[in-house]
Amino acid sequence: MSSEFRILIVDDEKMVREGIVCTLPWEELHIRVVGTASNGRDALDLVRKLKPHIVLTDVRMPFLDGLELIEAIRDEAPHIKTIILSAYDEFEYARKAIQLGAIDYILKPIQADELTALLRRVAQMFQEDVEREILLNGIRKRVRESLPSYLHALQKGDLIESIRFIKDLFPASKPAMWKYGRDILTIVIQELHLDGNLPFFMEEILSEIRTSSDLIHSATDLDLFLQVICGILQDRVIKNQKPTLPSVIQTVLEFVHTHYAEVITVQGVAHWIGLNPDYFSHVFKKYMGVNFIGYVNRYRIDQAETLLKQESLKIYEIAERVGFQDYKYFSKLFHQWKGYRPTDVRGKRSL
Repeated sequence: MSSEFRILIVDDEKMVREGIVCTLPWEELHIRVVGTASNGRDALDLVRKLKPHIVLTDVRMPFLDGLELIEAIRDEAPHIKTIILSAYDEFEYARKAIQLGAIDYILKPIQADELTALLRRVAQMFQEDVEREILLNGIRKRVRESLPSYLHALQKGDLIESIRFIKDLFPASKPAMWKYGRDILTIVIQELHLDGNLPFFMEEILSEIRTSSDLIHSATDLDLFLQVICGILQDRVIKNQKPTLPSVIQTVLEFVHTHYAEVITVQGVAHWIGLNPDYFSHVFKKYMGVNFIGYVNRYRIDQAETLLKQESLKIYEIAERVGFQDYKYFSKLFHQWKGYRPTDVRGKRSL
């Protein structure tokens, strides 16, 4: 294991903090202690400053308790893995922590060998995340290079060829390769979308993938899953080859692409183009396959993702720059549309 991971230790008892720092074989674990904190409030400040991979935290602390800290980390930096320290009479807290996304819990008094084993497992999880990211980046590159041939198979209705294309992307050397189904199909759909061949149905298909992929438990399940999703893709790509959009819709799209950071309403745009709002909504959805505000928000989300990858602005500043004043609403829509959170885009940089 070559990567070194950063850990933050949080406990209101100084002896506990120092005991953990001095006792565990950090070098062997490939983990570096980057800081300690005595309460949740200071810990959250350090999380933002030090960007640890792992946070080991007590439950009961002043200012911000362990559960509130874990919840804040989940919302701001969900890639961080959290572990709870819990006394025997605090098991209910530990259970709630797991529900909030904590990896596991350790009972006090802490046994060094038990905590070492858990941290070794968490570090291995991070290493697997890194390896998975490298693997998926390679698959994305292959998809981009082969996209024209795959698109041709979809456009001519060759379902067998389109399924074969996706199956060839799966890493044959990996055990239980079917576990990669959701990620690989998401990549294919995103690339089709970016290439302009799947502009209006991306969310619908990603939603189907998120729902159906939970039912995949074998290679046979994967085959059935691919048949369904490739059939949907084929149908949507063919539908996208429709006649040129009416000029009024093209005008509206140009307006959205230019003014997306401003306040945009159905009523305002309908008045601008001289149509009744209800009629405009009907026409827009007929040709675009999505309601007007839905299209506007999706375009904003696409622009936000580009900024997240290119700019060093805070996430809430990017949300405001693309037209969202409510950060929580922006984050919710981003996750719904992309299948991952805006913090995940930033989180991948720190791995």
